[in-house]
Amino acid sequence: MQLRSLLKIMFILIGLAALAVLAAVLLWTEYTSRVALQSAPTPTPRPTWTPTPTRGLPPSTPTYPSSPLSTPTYTPTWTPTPVPTWTPTYTPTSPPTDTPTPTPTSTPSYAFDLEDFETFPARFLEEEGLRIFAYVYAPSEPALPGYSLLIRHDGIRQPVQAESTGGLPGLTRPEPSPYTRFTNLEVWLPGPPGGTWEIQLIDAEGRPAGPSVMLTLREGDPNRDIYVRYRRR
Repeated sequence: MQLRSLLKIMFILIGLAALAVLAAVLLWTEYTSRVALQSAPTPTPRPTWTPTPTRGLPPSTPTYPSSPLSTPTYTPTWTPTPVPTWTPTYTPTSPPTDTPTPTPTSTPSYAFDLEDFETFPARFLEEEGLRIFAYVYAPSEPALPGYSLLIRHDGIRQPVQAESTGGLPGLTRPEPSPYTRFTNLEVWLPGPPGGTWEIQLIDAEGRPAGPSVMLTLREGDPNRDIYVRYRRR
């Protein structure tokens, strides 16, 4: 019981002390506020300026010059260069020239095709001349008669009397040889073989029947046996 009484008294004292401290704080705050208000300086009002009128004289009015301000004139020291006027130059273009189209040369149509053309060493080298063998045939006939050769030497036509024979063809060489061919027409032309030669198949009326061949031989040329083969279409 005594302990409880003591505790109760202690709590009461603590509460009183807290109240005293709180009251002291409030009093101190009130005091500092009043001191601050009393020590603040009182603001001094600013004087208002009022102009004093001059007796007998109206207020002066400012005067301005009646003429406007002159505008300064700017004279440039740089003289601009005039821009040249561009005049277009027109060069007339000549109309295109039509290029003539060459007229194609018609290829003669022959009844025979040239199948072969060869030169062989002469069988008899001691003979001075040119020997020409021709073979004229058709797929259905081994040899066709009645044809001859048109032969020119350096542009000059040579005399030819021989004609092709029918039946079975002959041989260019009687013995087996790399130069043995079928033939049914043989022409011998004596004389120097040098020069340009033209050979062409002709029919019985002398009309060209097949394409021509040309060759050039030199003097003493050993290849003096000429062979042509014509096949009817």
